[in-house]
Amino acid sequence: MSSRLVDDFAAIRFRADDLNTLFETDPFYADQFMFFELGGDNNLFECRSGGRQIRVRSWSLLGVGQDWQIMQKIVTFASACEGGCLRFAGDRQTLAESYIRKARSTLGDAVEPAALYDAGLSCSLEITVKMSAECGRYEQDRVEELRSHLPAQEQGDVLSWSLSPFHDMKHAALMFIYSSLDKREIYNKARVSGQEYTGTPIMKRARDRGQMVMSGF
Repeated sequence: MSSRLVDDFAAIRFRADDLNTLFETDPFYADQFMFFELGGDNNLFECRSGGRQIRVRSWSLLGVGQDWQIMQKIVTFASACEGGCLRFAGDRQTLAESYIRKARSTLGDAVEPAALYDAGLSCSLEITVKMSAECGRYEQDRVEELRSHLPAQEQGDVLSWSLSPFHDMKHAALMFIYSSLDKREIYNKARVSGQEYTGTPIMKRARDRGQMVMSGF
């Protein structure tokens, strides 16, 4: 049976005070987060130098928003543990509670975007909206708001915006406010790149690099 193996989690925090300096019309009442997972299929391998086979893995964006919104997503994903379709790499079986607990712990230790970027992770996100007669007035107004903040790329009746939340706080705020205009799942809107095969968890690398900066090394 095919299973998804989870190798690592990562989370970044955007402080509400920082986001609110950019958008007073859509105030943020709590810190916002991005939550990532490194994993891959248990029976999908690629051949490396010397004929060595290694399991394919990649980073995905699992959720954006407040901490409780992230955890809602995590609980949904965790249900796959019960049937053996999701487990941590190295485990024969992972309880849903264990998956949720580790995700909550990672979210609680969320770092600044720059720290995770310096540790080797980056993410871009695209919001795509097809304007049609079925679009309600509220959705049309929200699209026009987004266009007033950032010009859209237009192809016929399809509008798209490319965002770089790691590097631009304005882009991060736009992502949190308007990403729901795109009805796809968040992991289908994002392109995540990072180191997939290092032995050290990326959150540890991010914290270690942050401590090195603070100590002046």
